[in-house]
Amino acid sequence: MTKKIVLGILLFGTLALGLAQPRFGFMSPVAPDAALSEQAREALLEALTGPVGEYAAYATYDAVIQKYGAIEPYVSIRASEAQHIQALQRQLEKYGVPYPAANPYLGKIALPSNLATIAEQEAQTEVDNVAMYDKLLVAVQNYPDLTRVFENLKRASLVAHLNFFKAAAQQGGSLTPVQMQEVRLQVEPQMWGQMNGRGLGGPNFQNQPVQGRWGGMGPGSPMGGGRPGLRWR
Repeated sequence: MTKKIVLGILLFGTLALGLAQPRFGFMSPVAPDAALSEQAREALLEALTGPVGEYAAYATYDAVIQKYGAIEPYVSIRASEAQHIQALQRQLEKYGVPYPAANPYLGKIALPSNLATIAEQEAQTEVDNVAMYDKLLVAVQNYPDLTRVFENLKRASLVAHLNFFKAAAQQGGSLTPVQMQEVRLQVEPQMWGQMNGRGLGGPNFQNQPVQGRWGGMGPGSPMGGGRPGLRWR
């Protein structure tokens, strides 16, 4: 994979949130900048630690890589999830909210038996992740900083990650560097459009298809009880 392709893919996950890896070690609490409502505190924690949150996503892609090797789109999206984790950790630390610094899902994800099924289920999980952020955005509507972070993470799931997994499912569960580049060229205009206030989004986006070759899977499904098809060992 060329440097250009890698940098392009990572754009969707980082969303200008920085390139440091998530801090899975000891957390040093800091004084809160302002008081959070109980609903906002719970929303922040759910985004990080919930069954379709960022810790669970990172652990799932890590499990795939451990089992099948450094395959795409799992390597690139795992790197994106590292940025998502750090973004949420920063907000939790800023507001003085304790959180589990070690990812509780790592090493505890049991995968389906084949990559095609994994890719299909991860596409659905991205849909559920978007639904989660729609719910959580209501709880943080009075906090512009949290709203901005949640919107960015929702955008990455809806526009980038979902299309990568849908493409992978059509290709048997993984993507070659060339296929990664093809998907990137499909979703990059949508990503920039949303970041500039155009494209998908808004209160009725559940009724709008995801544009591009793999469009059609909307984010209207219920969250369910965890990552679809995955179970604890």
